[in-house]
Amino acid sequence: MKYNFEELSPEHLSDDLEKRIVLLEKVIGDKTAVLNKAPVGRIRCVKHKNHVEYYLLSKKGDNNGKYLSRANDFLARAIIQRDYNRKILKLLKKEWSVLRQLLKIYNQNSTEHLYETLSNNRRDVITPITLSRESYIQKWLDVEYKHKEISGLHGQYFSIKGLPVRSKSEVIIADTLDYYGIPFRYEFPVIMKNEHDTYIDFHPDFYCLNVRSRKEIIWEHFGMMDDKDYCEKAIHKIKLYEKNGYYTGDKFIFTLETAAHPVTAKELELKITKYLL
Repeated sequence: MKYNFEELSPEHLSDDLEKRIVLLEKVIGDKTAVLNKAPVGRIRCVKHKNHVEYYLLSKKGDNNGKYLSRANDFLARAIIQRDYNRKILKLLKKEWSVLRQLLKIYNQNSTEHLYETLSNNRRDVITPITLSRESYIQKWLDVEYKHKEISGLHGQYFSIKGLPVRSKSEVIIADTLDYYGIPFRYEFPVIMKNEHDTYIDFHPDFYCLNVRSRKEIIWEHFGMMDDKDYCEKAIHKIKLYEKNGYYTGDKFIFTLETAAHPVTAKELELKITKYLL
């Protein structure tokens, strides 16, 4: 369920530009180092029957060159690669320069930059088209919904922040989400179609928000996968999610465990860093 808390989501082009610039700088450095060790001379290529012959031109004005046997064609290949590296290096440096200029212009003209340049008195009376991370999180968490009742044995499990959950593993997940600053709603109702195309209320374990992308992601934890009946229900639930457009790795993620293979902190961290940060 997507909410229109803001008119325009934050841009991330600057992040992509910075990554590309860093990558370009690395490749430019590598290619420059290789060129410094490259052999000298020029190569003339001649197609002869079913193979190519290489001739080394080492003197100015020499248009024929010295024939390189197949045992020495590594030299021809190195010189041809050198010529390519020189041309590609020129293109990479040009791209690097253009992207650096674009990044500078883009940052100076972003919606966030404009808002930040205003005085506090003006900010207080303006509704920005793009919300800050903190403002968006607060509005998202303020959405009211009816919690499912947790009673009996389930009532003994609480996260560090006092959230009642249904298992020890869910305590670990909730605490890990809080540790990484991931906003979530526990068992938030989501309306979906079942296999009979009847609308029903689903209550996912964790309804999470990727603040950077403003994307909402359901996280289900299947904690009794060594129980055959439970396993069948879990598979059925996953298929229902897919039927409703919640595909794994897109708007839906899940964790699994058995008695012999409990969920681990490393596993949770990988899920969070890949999908929620």
